[in-house]
Amino acid sequence: MLRRRASAAVIFLLLVSTGAPIDAATDAEIFSKIRARMAAFLASYKGVRSRQRVEIKEYKYTSGAYQRRKTIDRVQTGSFYQPPTVQILSCKIDGKSVAAGECRPKHKRKPSYPVFDKDSARHYRLSIAGKVKVNNKLCYRVEVRAKKQTKRHFVGQMYFTVEGLRLVKLVGSIADYPFGLKKLLLKFYFKELGKHDVVSWGYVDLGVRVPLLVNLRAVTTFFARDHRLIRR
Repeated sequence: MLRRRASAAVIFLLLVSTGAPIDAATDAEIFSKIRARMAAFLASYKGVRSRQRVEIKEYKYTSGAYQRRKTIDRVQTGSFYQPPTVQILSCKIDGKSVAAGECRPKHKRKPSYPVFDKDSARHYRLSIAGKVKVNNKLCYRVEVRAKKQTKRHFVGQMYFTVEGLRLVKLVGSIADYPFGLKKLLLKFYFKELGKHDVVSWGYVDLGVRVPLLVNLRAVTTFFARDHRLIRR
């Protein structure tokens, strides 16, 4: 349960630094342009639907001993402000088909506060740490720091292309771990869908440890396709 709750709290790499300096005025200018793009997106769309192929490998958190592997085919409809909805198309554990309920999230929680929307200044401090290359694209590395330490606040880095300010990658965690959560690493990669950016694949490494109750490390990899933007 803790694993699902921690994962759901979060709705939303080979790097080579150039060391290029960036001044504060440029930071503000860049963030203004990114917010303008996001405002136009949020005004027209309330979420993204995609078909996802998911693999979850489960281990003992303390020893690293392998436990089991889930493979899931699902359709997920993600919202920027509400919990996602999930339709399980198939579910397998260690290669054997099982009931869809074995792969369906049992708890729904709202996603993290968006980093670039009209209220983001209340939640985050942003800065540009330099320029790096991601997948052969020169990008700004945006450092995201939470103003409040909660499980709905993201902390980490976001990477936007210098040309066009397209979101390429997100790496980070949540600002506050709920009871029992020992580790949460998120890596999401994005692709262009018309004028907008959607998650193409992702990686989540999560550890939960509650003595006598939970001793779990879950490593999730997913690939998304057939994206469709959902209009308001």
